[in-house]
Amino acid sequence: MTRFQTKIFLSLIPMCSNEMRALVIERGLQYLGFASPELFELTKMNSGKLFLLNSMAQKVGISISYARKAKENFSLMGLTSAGELGIDVEYWPKRISDSDFLHTIASDEDAQVLTLFRRSGHDVGIALWAIKEAALKCSGEVMTDPRCLRVSSMTGDIFRVSTSVLATAPLPDVDVRLTILTKNDELESSYIVAIALPKDNYPRKLELISVHLDPEGWQIAPFGEFDPQRLG
Repeated sequence: MTRFQTKIFLSLIPMCSNEMRALVIERGLQYLGFASPELFELTKMNSGKLFLLNSMAQKVGISISYARKAKENFSLMGLTSAGELGIDVEYWPKRISDSDFLHTIASDEDAQVLTLFRRSGHDVGIALWAIKEAALKCSGEVMTDPRCLRVSSMTGDIFRVSTSVLATAPLPDVDVRLTILTKNDELESSYIVAIALPKDNYPRKLELISVHLDPEGWQIAPFGEFDPQRLG
């Protein structure tokens, strides 16, 4: 499949701020190249998945994730014209994973990526959950048991999510880019962000993905550039 430039607009917004959310959607549509963002309406599929649609049948993927276990609550919104989109943001503490929680989300086929995540010194269960949650949001299969998904590493930053042996029905393959979100390089403000698109939508050159964040002080970097020693 031919790779193309994928644009993803990301923005931090205050929790439960509908007015700010509308402004961010307008700004995101303009960034993606749509001259008349006011013509788009927020639409919900039968599965509950949201997307933006205008009278010309132009469809923009949208996903919202909420960060609640932090000094300051916020939500992260993403828009893309490259198809479906799923985003999940989770507070990512430096601790050993809860084995009971990990057992409820991991398949046997996740062993390779779990080894990779353990090198970070942070909670591997949260990293795995973020990837699978973003993938399920992207596909619209949010009620699926996460153990029905397997995660494999494609590059240092992109992971392929596909059907595991536990699944009773096939699920669409999804590619997830894992990133780290920090505020002023503070350990207590470290989050893991998973950004999911349908299989093969990510370009080979990761710098082609454009990221916009507000307010100031927040930084986002590929998982492969994450240095746990720098954050503590």
